[in-house]
Amino acid sequence: MPTLPPLPSMQSLRVLDAAVQRQSFSAAAQDLGLTHGAVSRQIHQLEALTGIVLFSRQRGRMVPTNAALSLAARAGYALRTLGDMFPRPTVRTARQRLRLATTS
Repeated sequence: MPTLPPLPSMQSLRVLDAAVQRQSFSAAAQDLGLTHGAVSRQIHQLEALTGIVLFSRQRGRMVPTNAALSLAARAGYALRTLGDMFPRPTVRTARQRLRLATTS
């Protein structure tokens, strides 16, 4: 069986998608409940894995490169496809009650 190439984590792909959409590491971090540093590290790890520069700093902003736009489009599609594979909890499931019994 052939071995798979190293794959990035789903979290790093979500970070890339958010950073490209928002064109801001800080805004992406806020959307994902992460710190700016965590977003920066995830992007750096993706750049190291792919060997591609994904963002350039221009006038204090992080601007996605064409490679980042292409990768984010494919990653976003893959993440949506995976998300569709798993059903979301229904309102009924989410409102199950927990019953506790205690002794005196």
